[in-house]
Amino acid sequence: MKTILSTFTFILLLSSLLAQTKSSKIVYEDFLDNQLLDLDLKNERFYVLSNHYCPTLDPNVFESCSALHTGETLLELETSILLENKIITNLGNRSILATKDGLIFAGTKFKIETGRQYRIADFNSTLQQKNLYSIGKDTLGIADVIGITNDNDSYYIYGIYQDINKTFWSYIVKTDTAYNVIWEKKYKRTDVNNGCSDLQLTQKGELIYANKFDLGGGANNDDGIQIIKLDTSGRVLDSLEIPGYYIDSFSNPPVLSAHDGSVYVFTKDYPYPYIFLQQGVINKYSENMDTLLWSLRLPFDNVFDERTYRVVDFLEAENGDILVCGQAFDASPHALIDTQDNSWNGFMARISPAGEIRWIRVYRVPHDHPLLPIEEYGRYHQGRLWHMHEMADGRIVLGGTLDYTQKQLLEVIGPAGEVRSFIWLLMVNGDGCLDNEECQEVIVIDGEVHKAEPIFPIGTSWTYEYFPININPNQITHSYITYTVSDSTTVNDTTIYSVSVIRAEDTIARPAYQMIQGDHEIWFWDESLQKWQVNYDFNAVTSYPTQYFDQYWQTEFETTVSIDSIYYYDFGDWGLQPVQNVSIDPNGTVEEPLEQSILENCGSLYGGLKLDLGRGGLIDSFDPHTGKLRCFERGGFFHNFDNPPFPKIACDSVWVEIKSSTTHLEENEIKIFPNPNKGQVKIQGDFKNINYRLFDMTGKLIQRGKSFDHSIEVPHPGIFILEIEMNDSWYKKKIIRID
Repeated sequence: MKTILSTFTFILLLSSLLAQTKSSKIVYEDFLDNQLLDLDLKNERFYVLSNHYCPTLDPNVFESCSALHTGETLLELETSILLENKIITNLGNRSILATKDGLIFAGTKFKIETGRQYRIADFNSTLQQKNLYSIGKDTLGIADVIGITNDNDSYYIYGIYQDINKTFWSYIVKTDTAYNVIWEKKYKRTDVNNGCSDLQLTQKGELIYANKFDLGGGANNDDGIQIIKLDTSGRVLDSLEIPGYYIDSFSNPPVLSAHDGSVYVFTKDYPYPYIFLQQGVINKYSENMDTLLWSLRLPFDNVFDERTYRVVDFLEAENGDILVCGQAFDASPHALIDTQDNSWNGFMARISPAGEIRWIRVYRVPHDHPLLPIEEYGRYHQGRLWHMHEMADGRIVLGGTLDYTQKQLLEVIGPAGEVRSFIWLLMVNGDGCLDNEECQEVIVIDGEVHKAEPIFPIGTSWTYEYFPININPNQITHSYITYTVSDSTTVNDTTIYSVSVIRAEDTIARPAYQMIQGDHEIWFWDESLQKWQVNYDFNAVTSYPTQYFDQYWQTEFETTVSIDSIYYYDFGDWGLQPVQNVSIDPNGTVEEPLEQSILENCGSLYGGLKLDLGRGGLIDSFDPHTGKLRCFERGGFFHNFDNPPFPKIACDSVWVEIKSSTTHLEENEIKIFPNPNKGQVKIQGDFKNINYRLFDMTGKLIQRGKSFDHSIEVPHPGIFILEIEMNDSWYKKKIIRID
């Protein structure tokens, strides 16, 4: 018997990435590229089909090859065999079929010329080949296998057939259990490109498959997908057609025929009415496919995640729920923290038959390449999950592929010489969660449960100097404004913190900001931008990017927060903490660079909690001015800041600085020269004796009297209001004694 197996068996190198858990495994193999094609299981035995670029005698030449793997435990596959390149399955994402006795593999004998054959190889449970069959030979065309399925007494091998006119057909071959051909049929919707994917048996024993068709491009392209039902003789019974602008052009459309007869189809947009969203939609049709029962857009929020989805597999769970898996592009803050990451991740969701999302999981896998600094190249691999199966105990097994982003691949790894992609195997519970990982929407698979306290937990407060608008131009009110992290909510595993604000004159606090905290970055929601705006990056050394909405130009601008210098501040019990002296240009608020000082683990030292970006010079005259940070409190930590010329000011101090209380006194008639260090006040003016009164900031009279030498002694350190009588009026001035 002719064999299709190589004479050696290779051993999979099972290696962990960071701290890979027992629920997740990355399989490294001695090839440049390792792609999972198919995954199946039967009687608790797992089978995996993979595709690779294998080395040849020429060290600069690699060729496509395939391998089979099996084991009683998914994450510890025991046996692997390398298939000769006489059979390839580059298109075959459904090419293995687990049976009670072993495995059936459907492939294609590789020949460039016409006459390519379908091949069926029969293996026992330890991958020892029992038989090899050639079927469906057609010397005038080229056939490629996509998959194989079966009923009790027949096998159906399906794929694509190219005729001599370069038309690609949907192609199905039916055989008996001995692989004798019963019929073979070709179907087409257009005269150019057609295909056959996800062929399966319905509950009634009929066949259903998806045909992705097009005319090969052009201005008036006729493209889309057909969902076609056949009887077991290959006769078309019914069909559903969805135009191409609803579908994902990058993958074969998945379809599922459920036990109740309903049909599930994935599209990138709502089929009816058409809405250009391209985020990913699950559609449920009636059994005869003439009624759209519901369309469900997978979770998307332009505030919190901005995801797009690509579903590649459906599965009906034992309880009737629908499972979907594939890949998700996540633009949430989880991804924003790693701005160099492409952010394609494997995902899975569980949906009720009524169209309710029970849960969704996005799986992110960190890389551990020593030449890929996270700050420049991103933290994560790109991930895709292609297949899934439910076990008898409710656990779910998934298989997919991990690879590097283009930036990672081209900048560091190079075009050849290193492993560029990996087989990825997962085992999760019925809620989509893994052992030793957080059970949440975005799961970082690193073997650790992260419960890090946020930088600013609930209760954290900042109190700034605050200058309300005063009607009297001769008065300056020194007040305070306090921001407090007051509450939090979780949306798609992103914790959103509410920040409230209260001023001295307020009776209750009011909402101020929404805030997201990363490991070292702080975002605030910007209403004008309608997106999250990064304000702080405590780990940045030279600069970090942000954006603002310019009120004058009514558009968004990118800008850079440049770190001009760093010094260290004695932060009380927290010791020396770095302070970033930053400048922001352009900033949309003032013409010159906006300067700021940002204390690590605290924030802005002047001007309020949020950076003042994007007002375009249109400063509201009723908008109060916020000054220096007086106090910061976090948990049991409290710090009162120095505010020269004051030593320290109580957080809730309020006082009024008065230039003059009368219009009868000219500005140049009296001048006051306080010496804060010695507590002396010298007064200059056209008078001999001075009647004065000295009040503290609560209005309590400290001393009164008459000065004959134009000097007054301030009795002790503090802040005071000095009143001087002149021209039947009282001139008032704030003075300070430090020592």
